Amino acid sequence: MSRPPHFSWMNPEIAEEMIRAQGLDLFGCLTVLAEYAGLGGRIAQEKAVRIFAAAPRMNQRKAEQSVSRLVEAGWVDRSEEVLSIIGYGTSAAPDYARP
Repeated sequence: MSRPPHFSWMNPEIAEEMIRAQGLDLFGCLTVLAEYAGLGGRIAQEKAVRIFAAAPRMNQRKAEQSVSRLVEAGWVDRSEEVLSIIGYGTSAAPDYARP
């Protein structure tokens, strides 16, 4: 597994644990979100929902649920209408990625 460019701290073991804990679909949402995020891993919630809803077998409701699940998992912070990916662009693993 190559390291996702925005998560230099990630390795196969961390990725496997994240997938085991929250599911491959949510892990995929995180990596897609990281590709569209701007400086500091920030992205407007509306834009994130729009990106997710455009995927096959997704819709507005499922996209909104995915955003909520990312927040509940502790992978993303939500402040007003802006999402911030925790651990984006850092070399140190965030708390959710530690055993």
